[in-house]
Amino acid sequence: MSPWAEVLGRIQARDADGTARLVTQLDAAGRRQIATELPGYLQQLRRGRWESPRDLTAEAPALRVAGAACLTGAAQVASWLSHRDLQVWRSLDDPDRMVAVLRHRPEPMPRMRLSRRAI
Repeated sequence: MSPWAEVLGRIQARDADGTARLVTQLDAAGRRQIATELPGYLQQLRRGRWESPRDLTAEAPALRVAGAACLTGAAQVASWLSHRDLQVWRSLDDPDRMVAVLRHRPEPMPRMRLSRRAI
């Protein structure tokens, strides 16, 4: 099974913690695959809402954690986390999950740069 298929399964199962465990174990090629597929999947979900209205709130935490772990650069991660379709106001676990995932990134992300871009 490809890394994308595994991560997609966790996202569709609305399992943010499982997604976090999975993406922190990916190698560079796996993270690149997720980073490539993730934006298109979000577009697909958004298009589907017009045909069959649905709230992305349940999938948003898993989508956010996958993007935080796999997208490249502080600007791209901050843009993903602040995407209007991925806003999660009710999730108390989200900040802790994000910190844990960002700590596992192979390349350190400057905290100040990410925090400034996320504001």
